[in-house]
Amino acid sequence: MCPFIARTRSSSGTPQLTFLVEWATQARWKYPTHLQVLLTFAQIPTPPWMETLYKLARYCGESKYMVKFAMKQPEVFASIRIQHIEAPAQQTFSLLNEKIPLQKALERLVKNRSMITKTKEKLADRWQTSNVEARLHGACNLRLTLHAEMQLLGFYERNPALVPQLRLMGTSKKACYLCHEYLLLHTFRIRVSACHQKIYPTWMPPPCHDIPGEPKYNRFWRLSKKIEQITIKELKSGLEAPQRPRNKDSTAGPSLTVTATIPTEV
Repeated sequence: MCPFIARTRSSSGTPQLTFLVEWATQARWKYPTHLQVLLTFAQIPTPPWMETLYKLARYCGESKYMVKFAMKQPEVFASIRIQHIEAPAQQTFSLLNEKIPLQKALERLVKNRSMITKTKEKLADRWQTSNVEARLHGACNLRLTLHAEMQLLGFYERNPALVPQLRLMGTSKKACYLCHEYLLLHTFRIRVSACHQKIYPTWMPPPCHDIPGEPKYNRFWRLSKKIEQITIKELKSGLEAPQRPRNKDSTAGPSLTVTATIPTEV
């Protein structure tokens, strides 16, 4: 039985994760044809757990590649500091106490009363609902997660002496839009190799630490201002354009998972 669709699991933690990674790696690299035939034979659309499977298989492949690279060129890794960073707990977010959050937001962003009415009508058509306020309320019942890029940036804020001279953050996948924009506005000027431009509603703003020479909340205000400017532009023109198909999650995008044809062996 596929462990990704099991309703209950007898164990959790590292052993369970190891089992899932091994299962995903075998399914992705050793039996991809068999898996595809089974899905086709069952005549069902691609199940949502396939992205999780591809993600785990990709992480396993990239880990093996990194070990192989370290064995060939150990001098590259000689000065690397290994530091464990504890991921913060997820935080809940909702608009439970807000009665008309969309109306208030549009009044601040659009301002013109006739434009507010037209914008709400366009949103109702785009969201396929007659109650846009209720739709927004339902969509904003979220559990926020601090992305890895923001966790690492927070570590450097707490330990500025450890900020590397080469201001490049190595990641196993492209950064999301908000992480990318926040890094561009940050005083440390750390960069990532690429951004897939996708916005995650569950993105958690990183903790704010004191940085010498910069007002504490300055980078948050700059990010907020830029998001508002983009939102105003999209409300005025974006709702007129045809709705774009939803982007595939970056962890299942073009990388080792899709482009490679053989597994990475050590």
